[in-house]
Amino acid sequence: MQRLLELGVQHFRIEFVNETPEQVTQTIDYYQRLLQGKISGTQLWRALKLHSQLGVTRGTLR
Repeated sequence: MQRLLELGVQHFRIEFVNETPEQVTQTIDYYQRLLQGKISGTQLWRALKLHSQLGVTRGTLR
């Protein structure tokens, strides 16, 4: 994430479909911490257990 910010990426998108209001709030909080440099991308993925959810992908801009 830090590299994306260094390259000037300024817009990010998070999609919610079936999440509760509490899950939305928690997810946004984690992403804000990531963007502020308080947690790493790995910590975010672990905290939100993104690796086991359908529809979540990891990719590259290369």
